[in-house]
Amino acid sequence: MIILDNISVEYNNRIILKNVNMYCMAWQITILEWPNGWWKSSVFKIIVWNNKKYSWKVIFNETDNIFDVNYYKNNSFNNRIFWYLPQNNLLFEHLTCYENIEILFQWSWYKYKVKELNYYLKYFKLEKIMNNYPHEISLGQKQLIAFIRTILIDSQYLLLDEPTSALNIENINKVKNIILELKKLNKTVLIISHDKYFSESISDKNYYISDWSIIKK
Repeated sequence: MIILDNISVEYNNRIILKNVNMYCMAWQITILEWPNGWWKSSVFKIIVWNNKKYSWKVIFNETDNIFDVNYYKNNSFNNRIFWYLPQNNLLFEHLTCYENIEILFQWSWYKYKVKELNYYLKYFKLEKIMNNYPHEISLGQKQLIAFIRTILIDSQYLLLDEPTSALNIENINKVKNIILELKKLNKTVLIISHDKYFSESISDKNYYISDWSIIKK
């Protein structure tokens, strides 16, 4: 579970989020809706990168153990606990699609993920583009490559920023089905989205940003 406790964020002496309180449970898919797109990623930056001033804590596996954020920021295990899928996908232009996925894994255990990777490539019909470079494929295909890379990391906490923004309805439904399967594994999933169809079809709990505050719907 992730708890954000009474957070306020400033940027250039301007309040962009104030008094934020949010609870993301491992057995729920939590959606953060933001209609205009401004400052929405600040919440993820708070969680992942200790951005600006804030108060927060993580309760892991429903125990009373509250972990120090600095431990995760400085520990190599960080990538396996939190994984953040940004809206811009962060694919390396000098690497092929396959290499963009492969580069994140240590070879000693990457081989155990190959079968799972091949399943997702077939599921999303991406097998034929894996030797292409990012500039040679569509925005939707880039988004799917980044999504596959994210779920292969197998993190306890998944933070997804607009994971369906460039996808057609078929692939939106496929992404939704995968996230629902991840929920069954008791992962904590927090999604930022302005796609009402996607949000309403997948969410257990919705928060809505209005007047620089987060309101539970």
